[in-house]
Amino acid sequence: MSEPMLLSVGRTGTPRDRYKTLNQMVAEQLTDDIVAGNLLPGTKLSEPELAAAYGVSRGPVREALRLLEGNGLVRIVSGKGATVTKLTPDEIIETYDIRVELESLGARIGMRHVDNAAIDHMGLVLEEMGNTLDSPADWIKLNDKFHLLLYEASGMSQLCDIISTLMVKTRPYQYVYLAPRETLATTHQEHVPLYDAIRRGDVEAVDQITRSHLRRGAEAMIRMAMLNERAESS
Repeated sequence: MSEPMLLSVGRTGTPRDRYKTLNQMVAEQLTDDIVAGNLLPGTKLSEPELAAAYGVSRGPVREALRLLEGNGLVRIVSGKGATVTKLTPDEIIETYDIRVELESLGARIGMRHVDNAAIDHMGLVLEEMGNTLDSPADWIKLNDKFHLLLYEASGMSQLCDIISTLMVKTRPYQYVYLAPRETLATTHQEHVPLYDAIRRGDVEAVDQITRSHLRRGAEAMIRMAMLNERAESS
């Protein structure tokens, strides 16, 4: 496991970072470290250690942990502290069952309203995804953005917020699954027929491809979680 990365607060932060609170910046860096496998599921999260690693006080770390508890990446137990959430196979199944239905809904309604500008934007994101096949963490973020551009066209902000939360919750498991470049390249190619269906306005095809795409990824992650469970119990 790699060490968490020191935050560049006040030194090399981007202009966009200037509009974020320190709590948000710590939360984003902590999310990145979890997604990239620097902090594995089940890892105990020490406030003093994280504060030292990120070069901040414990206050922003504490608030960041609470933010991540809200999206399911961190679990906080009174008297025991915080740990990186470790989903059981059943929890992964449940999460993806919900994702399939909600993202299918977002795709169908989004297809009724998506305009050419949004479709062109999706094409640019898809192209950028193809340039990040050596960086699973970056690809996963762009992948979420690609799909959300369609769902956001629905105008259903609450639906998109729920989907975004579920996406973040499963990111650490996606990272492990997509770490091999061959797997990531194969998964990336599944987006080509999806984008083609979006461009030609084929709602039924978009719905079916969205469902099958999520199901394939879920099945692989569930198998990995079951293997890990067996290994830990043996």
